[in-house]
Amino acid sequence: MEKKITLKQIAMVGVMAAAVYVASAFLQIPIPTAIDNTRLHMGNVMCLLSGLLLGPVQGGLVGK
Repeated sequence: MEKKITLKQIAMVGVMAAAVYVASAFLQIPIPTAIDNTRLHMGNVMCLLSGLLLGPVQGGLVGK
């Protein structure tokens, strides 16, 4: 038996995917290192939050 995906779940996946993009692109802190610069960004936090809120399947779609 297949579980139906509702319109609300599809909308939540889209909203969380947009939040992951914004957090990755704009909410970052550059950290100088000896070799090169690296960045600490909040996109990983948003991926974790989407997995906790939406579950493993929809949360996995957001993080990809």
